[in-house]
Amino acid sequence: MALKARCDRYALSLGAEIMENGSIDVGSIIVTPSIVNVEYRLSYREVDEMLEEGVAFREEWELGDMLDLARRRRAYRISNGSMEGMVVQMPTNVLKVHPDPDAEDGTAIELEIESQFNSGGNVTAGAVNIQKDTSAYVPNVSPSNLLVTEMMIMAGEAMGKFGQLCIEERGNSLIGQLELPYRSQAAPDFRTRPDELRVLNELSSKRIGGGYCASWYIRRFMRPVSVSKEPLPHKAMGIDCYVQWSSPIRRYGDLQVSTWTISNIVRANENKQVFS
Repeated sequence: MALKARCDRYALSLGAEIMENGSIDVGSIIVTPSIVNVEYRLSYREVDEMLEEGVAFREEWELGDMLDLARRRRAYRISNGSMEGMVVQMPTNVLKVHPDPDAEDGTAIELEIESQFNSGGNVTAGAVNIQKDTSAYVPNVSPSNLLVTEMMIMAGEAMGKFGQLCIEERGNSLIGQLELPYRSQAAPDFRTRPDELRVLNELSSKRIGGGYCASWYIRRFMRPVSVSKEPLPHKAMGIDCYVQWSSPIRRYGDLQVSTWTISNIVRANENKQVFS
């Protein structure tokens, strides 16, 4: 369930080939129980340094290849209308209020705004000098975060497609009719909100607040995420279907996906069927 260096860990592994346009080759999807043994663990910062210094493209070439695939996947999702293509950065904020005897009302308010590592387009290195250009966005600075984010989203989409293959081949015959909990989200609601759309366009075109205002304002156009047994598109991610399954010890839905998948693999082996 959790990785520890030089120890065998039972896992559920997924393999898939990424096409030139960034989409998943459905015929290549393989899901199988596995044993993972990690030689050593790396932090996000360590991977960023390895990528920057070129080590991740030579000695640890797998990291460099995965980053290339991650960038391809990000471009693919953006071309399908994902949120990353609508805003350059999706900001987060921390609001602090504390006593201040020098303030008129005796209270001071601090607002810290930062961009998320895994948001925005394919920019993964470098930085804008915001002292010289306060209207510019701050690019992404962590390629390791982009790598992990895109690979996890890819795995969720591939698992959803694998579920469709199983159901199409022989139906969902599990005891109790256990279903895959597909997460979906409808496209942003722009057409019925013309006044707010004008505000968004103004914030974006004038780059008010260095672009953060537009990035934050666009959230109000997003539809709620729903969970159902139907493999519907997730528009905010720009993918056809999506299921969460990477944290079975923390989320019940992920445990349900893992149980469904393993049961289907066992039944397929019993019937000498192969799903790939």
